[in-house]
Amino acid sequence: MNIETYKQYWHDVHETLYTYSYSQLANAPIDHETFVFLTSWGLPSATAPFVTFTEITQPYFVTINDFFDISFPKLQNYWVFGTNGSGDPICIDTQKKYEIVYLNHDNHYQRIFINNSITQFAFCLIKYRNFIAAIIDNTAESYARRKFSIEEFSQLKNDMLAIDDNCLVDDSFWNEEMKYLWWEREND
Repeated sequence: MNIETYKQYWHDVHETLYTYSYSQLANAPIDHETFVFLTSWGLPSATAPFVTFTEITQPYFVTINDFFDISFPKLQNYWVFGTNGSGDPICIDTQKKYEIVYLNHDNHYQRIFINNSITQFAFCLIKYRNFIAAIIDNTAESYARRKFSIEEFSQLKNDMLAIDDNCLVDDSFWNEEMKYLWWEREND
């Protein structure tokens, strides 16, 4: 996927992509790949699994300490660019090779791995969104999910692993999402 097809994908599903300006990222200690992605490609305003990336109004990219107006030295390497459905900040960990993580604010900002890079994160979001869209009955009378097959679930997992072979490690964001999908399927 290149930048044009990526932008077209989100346009086709009616999502706005938010990007940072060069000046907002000028002093951020991020790698070139992340810088280019955040300034040129962008992230959707909201998508499955309940993640949001809204227009940044601060004049510069901020750490979680700045975001929450707190001062924890252990959090100085986490740069916030979104939130999950629980309001936990989604961050770039500049100390761990620019991995994408979220910090569980209900559990003393516990670090939860998401993806190895921002690009892998964005592509996993597309795979997951496509899976959810395919199992939703989007008629006027209903907005329910149908049960997906074992083959469809396996294909999603394989697709995610093809993007990032670490994304389904134990206790990771995507691993927990997969467990929840399976639980929901079995208990519906």
